[in-house]
Amino acid sequence: MIRYLTRHGNNRVDRAVLVSAIVPFLMKTEDNPEVVSKDVAEMVREMWKRDFPNWLLQNELPYFNRSDTSGIGEWTRWDMLQTSLKAVVECNKVIIETDFREEMRSITVPILIIHGDKDRSIPVEISGQKSAMLLPKNRFILYKDAPHGLYITHSDRLNNDLLTFIKS
Repeated sequence: MIRYLTRHGNNRVDRAVLVSAIVPFLMKTEDNPEVVSKDVAEMVREMWKRDFPNWLLQNELPYFNRSDTSGIGEWTRWDMLQTSLKAVVECNKVIIETDFREEMRSITVPILIIHGDKDRSIPVEISGQKSAMLLPKNRFILYKDAPHGLYITHSDRLNNDLLTFIKS
């Protein structure tokens, strides 16, 4: 969404939403020290290549932050396993290694940022909070006890917040 707006402008976009987003920049650099090192990112991708289904199973609890998700967890794993592993790995490289910080400063449409304070996949401190500092016209909402998979665990609240934002 960030790249779309900076490449194509906002002529056809009135507003946008970031939910548990992976921006602005997740690669560790001198000016971005508190995120993921390239070595760690590569180690995770190698783990995926060896046993992606097991990695998904091990990360289900942190993704949803609750233990009563067997059905939705199974569906989410199945959905992710339908994607080419090569595509997952390459997408992850782009996600981790792309610096959106400068682009985000130029976005002029209102942006709703929603992030959970219990997101263990992409902690709010390295994503949602930083995005709120960079996007000029944003509304930041922090969901208490919400994980990365908050679109499932907090779906009613998320839907209400989205509708409110659309109507505003």
